[in-house]
Amino acid sequence: MSQPPISSASPNPYPPATYRPTMLTVLAILGIIFGGLGVLCRGAGGIFSVFALFNPGMSRLAGAQPMEVRVIELILGLSAVLLSAILLTGSIGALNLKPAARRLLVGWAVVDILFDLVRWVIVLAVLVPATSQNPAFQQNPAFQQNPAFRSNPQQMLMIAKASGVVAAMIGWTLATTFAVLVLIYFRKPEVVALFEQNPHNPNPGLPMPPPAAPM
Repeated sequence: MSQPPISSASPNPYPPATYRPTMLTVLAILGIIFGGLGVLCRGAGGIFSVFALFNPGMSRLAGAQPMEVRVIELILGLSAVLLSAILLTGSIGALNLKPAARRLLVGWAVVDILFDLVRWVIVLAVLVPATSQNPAFQQNPAFQQNPAFRSNPQQMLMIAKASGVVAAMIGWTLATTFAVLVLIYFRKPEVVALFEQNPHNPNPGLPMPPPAAPM
């Protein structure tokens, strides 16, 4: 019984499947979730801010806010929508190991960290004090019907202001933590090598095979 001829071709050491680390997949999926929710929720908030800016009567609280406060809220809201859209786009591309997606996510992380810091300062220095001093806020039925507010309104306003500060700090911490994780992970050398590959590589995410010896 004759043996089959031995092929002189070297076996392909690179499997056809694309290698994608679990951490990369988790961050990309979280980015899709956060980005999608940001576009939907902040987009709706931005639309409301636009209408409230030009039609103060549609919201008693918004209508009582100074014009500069409403403009600041609109700018922050639209900026957040843009950043959420960038995060969503980069995260979808990261699942497919697109080199541009990695660079997009790194840029998003840097801008988002700075944006969250500036927004946190603005919220604490401008928005929270303006809201707590807003007559429409102080005349809210939920406050007016509260016995503690009627007996000591200043204390209740201080509690409401402190709650706004705590909520802003929690939101800033969560948003910044995710952006820092994205920045650190997508700048790791092995992750950079995973994305920044030769476009002729038949197996994205894997090293190129050595060139064939000259005939």
